[in-house]
Amino acid sequence: MFDRSAHSRSKNDPLTQPLQSRLRLLSIGVIILVLVMVVRLFTMSVLQHDFYTALAAGTQDLYKDLLPNRGTIYIRNRDDPDDLYPLAMNRFVYQVFIDNRDNPEPNETTRGIAEVLGMDDDIRYGNYMKVKDSDPDDPYIPITEANRISEKQKEAIEERGLTGVYFARSPYRYFPEGSFASQVLGFYGLNSEGAPTGLYGAEGYYHEVLAGEQGFIEGKRDAFGAWIPTASRSHKAAQDGADIVLTIDRNIQFKACQILDDIAKEVEAASATSMILEPKTGKVMAMCNYPSFDPNVYNEVENVRVYNNDAIFTAYEPGSVFKTVTMAAALDDGAI
Repeated sequence: MFDRSAHSRSKNDPLTQPLQSRLRLLSIGVIILVLVMVVRLFTMSVLQHDFYTALAAGTQDLYKDLLPNRGTIYIRNRDDPDDLYPLAMNRFVYQVFIDNRDNPEPNETTRGIAEVLGMDDDIRYGNYMKVKDSDPDDPYIPITEANRISEKQKEAIEERGLTGVYFARSPYRYFPEGSFASQVLGFYGLNSEGAPTGLYGAEGYYHEVLAGEQGFIEGKRDAFGAWIPTASRSHKAAQDGADIVLTIDRNIQFKACQILDDIAKEVEAASATSMILEPKTGKVMAMCNYPSFDPNVYNEVENVRVYNNDAIFTAYEPGSVFKTVTMAAALDDGAI
């Protein structure tokens, strides 16, 4: 039988009072902890719902832009119209960078890179100082003088067996004939907002045609950042830009610009322009400007005015040379 009196006496037993106090404190602590958790959950799920949804998306969602290939700009030669000559095309170049964590001898490394690329001693020293003064744990120290090296140069550097040297590949707009028809072509650079775009000439006027349409791939990734192929995903393929063929004739353009350059230098002209049209169709066969520039290094010009195509940009008052047009109209109308 259960002795109720013994049980009631045990509550007042001085030996059990400390235990009861601890239990009460523990109960109060658990209640406070539960209240804190409830408040915190309410804050995260209701008051800050948008923030944590975006944070989760940043760690779980995978989104990558698919960039299209920019279209090529061609010209022809009338003597062989089936052949196309590219004046603006795409190629890949490489940025050389050093990982300090894998590079115990930055001086020797930059010296080896400079020797392959034909840099002088000042540039070698400058590269060394950039690496030496940087964070020793920085995995990306770009060599600014080696930001557009070719595949052949990349292979030559790799053959040196330099430690801690890596390469980042990137697309590059290349103009294989240099300053040839530069004002007609324009160049590919950064706009006022820092976005790459075609500027001036055909590159600027036909930018949307040449640029194509950007695509994307969207999906989910796991805790390690890897793509989950079985998860839901969406994909839109990039649409490459269209190629365009200018009416410029390669041989006529070359000869016309050569003559214009010679005359402008002879008379010490500040600028000069010439244009040759096909009479029956009005096609522009040549369009030359002096001075010209190299679109591959457009940023090295002394005056940005050289970007302008004076044949169509600068106002021209025909004056007396327009009298032939007036006379032709009068003859055609029978007034004379």
